[in-house]
Amino acid sequence: RVGTFLAPVEQDKAHVCVGGTDYVCRVDPRIPLVSLQIGQRVLCNEAFAVVQGLGFDRNGPIVRVDELLSDGRLRIGQESGLSPLVLLRSALLAKEKLKAGMEVRLDANQRVALEVIGMGKRIERSLETVTELPWSAIGGQDEAVRAIRDTIELPSLHRELFKRFDHHVPKCCLLHGPPGCGKTLLGKATAYNLRAQIKEQTGVDRPEFFLHVKGPEILNMWVGESERQVRDLFAQCRERASDGALAFLFIDEAESILGTRRGGRHTSILSTLVPMFCTEMDGLEPLSNVVVILASNRADLIDPAILRPGRIDRKIKVTRPDQAGWQRL
Repeated sequence: RVGTFLAPVEQDKAHVCVGGTDYVCRVDPRIPLVSLQIGQRVLCNEAFAVVQGLGFDRNGPIVRVDELLSDGRLRIGQESGLSPLVLLRSALLAKEKLKAGMEVRLDANQRVALEVIGMGKRIERSLETVTELPWSAIGGQDEAVRAIRDTIELPSLHRELFKRFDHHVPKCCLLHGPPGCGKTLLGKATAYNLRAQIKEQTGVDRPEFFLHVKGPEILNMWVGESERQVRDLFAQCRERASDGALAFLFIDEAESILGTRRGGRHTSILSTLVPMFCTEMDGLEPLSNVVVILASNRADLIDPAILRPGRIDRKIKVTRPDQAGWQRL
């Protein structure tokens, strides 16, 4: 029988998982107990005594880490087709710096994480490099540009003044206007120009983390999966902001996931998705150093709970560019 070594129990006993069942097994005196490592495969005889170490398994299911527990254990969710589990780290990952969102390979008994495979799909939405878009390259949107700079750039460049005068720092802004008027372009320009302004004034070059999300791609047929993605988006931004990056969360076509909730017998995904977004915006865990920008051409369809002050602090109307602005380019 081949099992997975989980922990030593005594000088001559070991905790081993064989076929999904835990056993406390005797260890052959010819095998030093210190030579067995957590997650290693061991060979057990008919009396369930460990008689040989077989090394680490090279096959097994791949799951995504949801949370790192304080004692080093890992929690995984249900998206991999498994029930929620708490896993041990193998000896190979004892000193590895893991993060939520990483994909790890498990042993055959699904008790121990053996190997880091890489990051999951969560980083596919982030832009590796933000296009160079100075404000002078955007024509015909002077009012919108001025409003964005007052809402986003000033609190970041003069944070001490906002704190001294106890002025509320905006959390989020909404860009609304007809299709094709440059809302997405303004969002990208905001990230580039804020980095340039901070570098010019302080001399510190803080990399931007621009998470571009298309609203409809969050919707998922599985129960709870859309809400998990919303939590994951904010978790990524908080994580990168704590590392010193300029974190931007840009949600395009926001009305598709933040539409008005309606009562009735039939439940809608919006009845849980909108409260989840509200909780992430101003829940118990503060949202600091993260710029959230929503873009929509149907702002009238967004739920009023999202649009209230404290969540959407500034609503910026983006009109079609005027001819005079285009001629200046």
